[in-house]
Amino acid sequence: MSAAAVVAVMALGVSACGGTTSQDASEEASSYPVEITKVSFPPRQDLAQPTFFTIVVRNSGEQSIPNIAVTILNADTKTQGVAEAFGYSTQQDGVADRSRPLFVIDQQPTAGQTAYVNTWAMGELAPGASQTFTWKVTATRAGVFAIKYQVAPDLNGKAKAKLADGGVAQGTVTVRVLKAAPNTTVGPDGEVIRSHKPPQ
Repeated sequence: MSAAAVVAVMALGVSACGGTTSQDASEEASSYPVEITKVSFPPRQDLAQPTFFTIVVRNSGEQSIPNIAVTILNADTKTQGVAEAFGYSTQQDGVADRSRPLFVIDQQPTAGQTAYVNTWAMGELAPGASQTFTWKVTATRAGVFAIKYQVAPDLNGKAKAKLADGGVAQGTVTVRVLKAAPNTTVGPDGEVIRSHKPPQ
């Protein structure tokens, strides 16, 4: 199966493995309550400047979550398509792989890689426990982008991760990537300070 096909499977929430009808029906009815306690991604960034995208998920239910996972999608409907995490689907004709990066992934969640190019899983999550997913990324294009994230209790099956209000455990963050290089100064403590304001 191609990488594009794998992403399509995950985006639609279809099981990657075969199963009986009765099993699928049972999984479809089940859900795991979670709380997304933190989502952090700088809303304003500079081109080619590394930043961190962090999501913290807490198991707010009374049973263990089999394999807590997060999928990253492009929320822009104009370029949604099938793409890798932090990427978009180009509309250019004649290309074998339509996936293009908005952000290059420099570091991924530790031990979280899966066979899917836009999903990371961190294993079982006990009741009351939390799991942190962190990506170090670097913007490759200037503009305003919407990054969608979705939490799942496992890589396979139809079970869902639900918030306290019954909604799907997902959300969107919007980021503006600036094309102009920032002005850089060094503070009194040696800290590097970046600003897009004209130097005084």
